[in-house]
Amino acid sequence: MNVSYDELRRATDSFTSINLLGVGSFGSVFKGVIRGVDVAVKVIDLKAHGYYKGFIAECEALRSVRHRNLVKLITSCSNIDFKNTEFLALVYEFLSNGSLEEWIKGRKVNSDGSVGLSLEERVNVAIDIAYALDYLHNDCEVPVVHCDLKPSNILLNEEMVAKVGDFRLARVLFNASDDGRHASISSTHVLKGSIGYVPPEYGLGEKPSRAGDVYSFGVMLLELFSGKSPMDESFQGDQSLVKWISHGFQNNAIVEVIDPRFKGLMDDICGAQLPTKIDCLNKIVEVGLACTAYAAGERMNMRDVLRILINKAAEENKFGYHPRCHNLLLTHLCFADDLMVFAEGTKRSVEGVISIFDEFAKISGLKISLEKSTLYMAGISEQVQEEIRGNFPFAEGDMIIKEYP
Repeated sequence: MNVSYDELRRATDSFTSINLLGVGSFGSVFKGVIRGVDVAVKVIDLKAHGYYKGFIAECEALRSVRHRNLVKLITSCSNIDFKNTEFLALVYEFLSNGSLEEWIKGRKVNSDGSVGLSLEERVNVAIDIAYALDYLHNDCEVPVVHCDLKPSNILLNEEMVAKVGDFRLARVLFNASDDGRHASISSTHVLKGSIGYVPPEYGLGEKPSRAGDVYSFGVMLLELFSGKSPMDESFQGDQSLVKWISHGFQNNAIVEVIDPRFKGLMDDICGAQLPTKIDCLNKIVEVGLACTAYAAGERMNMRDVLRILINKAAEENKFGYHPRCHNLLLTHLCFADDLMVFAEGTKRSVEGVISIFDEFAKISGLKISLEKSTLYMAGISEQVQEEIRGNFPFAEGDMIIKEYP
């Protein structure tokens, strides 16, 4: 889709303040309607330092990536406005439930008027973000690091599906063999990211890495469940969000460091549910702390993070991962003739696998073919593998079944 400055001007009612969604160092974002579709238009501030580099970086980063948990870039506009000056804009899908930051800070409310996200909603959001990062780090043809993960860059749609956005600081790891856990020194020494979420090694001039994104994810995960920003004024001296939560975790006082609004919800839980929810909180905080290890090489990788979060969410079906998908733990289509599927929990039978693909076909509208494909699953027996080979209705050729790594 190609759009001109004039079309964007008309789509946003001349960029009126009524349609203003937010303002940042990069520029302003407006809600608009283009050809009957709601969109978000990011107008680049030409006075911002490195504005053009950021514009190109975001275009490059999002040009070849597609995932349900990444904000979709619809098109870009490089044009001349009515004053005959340069005009740059990016057009994204519009996500109606705002940013994760707004939900954490209580600026967004639920339909019933209540404030805050439930445990299940927070777990789902964490899994959504982990899916996006795992895809960027491990499944793109050339790995991508985001470099600016924080709640204001996580947007939610009408179904509360979280999507990672704002790729203006993103970097492509051209050395794909690098595991990203031992970044090399950058010649620019420019700090990438936002204060409070930047990994310590970036301050020493190391290049952006997968491990750096993992650190930012860990801080965001701790913020999501504690309700406290890493820049909270209560953190003085060498105190930090990570240290504060680590102290509570080590002293078995996890309830003392969770979001007070969420703690109020916990007070209403009784019986067998409470220990299960406390165990879930402990595991998530443990993951957050492991992601924020000071040394980059000691941090978890996003694939392991994702696996742990999914397993915890699916454990005995205590938490339904995205009930809108009937608890199907489905990832995405890879762009290497491989179809990756998680089949956790009860979805380990042939019928379970078929139901996953049936549901995926309904949601995506895609025709699924496994010809010359590799099917990755978790926890499948040899007997089930043989049944799949003999009975799977979508198989049109040789199919390799591998245990998910």
